[in-house]
Amino acid sequence: MTANPALNKEKCDVPGFVDHFQVCLSDAYQRLCVLIRKSTGRSVEVVQSALHLHTFDVVTRGHEKYGTAVDSFSAYVDSVRLDHIKWVAAVLKNDEAAATAFVTIIRTKVSPAIMAKFDHREFAARATEDLPSRIFMEGQSRRPRIAEYLGRSSLETWLVGIGYRLAINERRRPGQAPGGDVDVFADTAAGNTSTQDQIDQIETIRNTLLAKSVDAVRKMNSQEQLVFQMTVIKRLKPAQVAEYLSVSRARVSQIRQQIKQKIITGAEDFVSDIVERYGASRESVENLLWKILDELESNPSDSAAQHSGNE
Repeated sequence: MTANPALNKEKCDVPGFVDHFQVCLSDAYQRLCVLIRKSTGRSVEVVQSALHLHTFDVVTRGHEKYGTAVDSFSAYVDSVRLDHIKWVAAVLKNDEAAATAFVTIIRTKVSPAIMAKFDHREFAARATEDLPSRIFMEGQSRRPRIAEYLGRSSLETWLVGIGYRLAINERRRPGQAPGGDVDVFADTAAGNTSTQDQIDQIETIRNTLLAKSVDAVRKMNSQEQLVFQMTVIKRLKPAQVAEYLSVSRARVSQIRQQIKQKIITGAEDFVSDIVERYGASRESVENLLWKILDELESNPSDSAAQHSGNE
């Protein structure tokens, strides 16, 4: 592919991107369609043009990060897995066939690789079970984790890498001392705060978040309320919820992410109060809230179940 000087820079407009790389993008889309049909026997229903914006966003973000390794924007485009970037875009567009193939690769390729790496230990099993929901969880970039895939490797390889890190974190979890998430307050201005005081602070956050979760549930739509009840209260696995609702596991993960975001949004005033009262950064408090919500999903307290069950 001949380099276009106008694209030999970090940014370019989407129409210019699409026009210049029309053949390349079309080939990537066709490879995606073949991949999805082989995996599911179904066709991708979302049209290629609906995937351009995400494709452009991912490629330009990747070029900003890795562009120094190549001599042109075109060379960078040639180096990435455009077909898998479009796959991610299709999943984010709720294309059922693409989402089904995405869940299939996790079940048949990614999860076995993680389990084998850690000798089928229990913490690895927990990590593989948690992986789909983590992929759709909004991270510090305010994007779902899946949207951060830059195409530098295959989607399978990227997912395995995330799974490895999740398993390592799970392996460390049992060894944590009581109040093991105190480290999120390591950046507090009052550096001499005692560990017990920090634990008390976190317990206050936990209790308040539980109450705000109940408030948020009241405002959710019926599908979100149902998913909340099944995953948090009834503790059903995502696959069971997906079967019950006749949707894909990826869709269940997206709904769970929506639920979490609504709870976080509802706790905005509380986050601001904690930031001011304890001198912690907003990022550290939000990270702690995410951790509490993860724990709420896997080990909901009796009080949360009782409050939600009364609604």
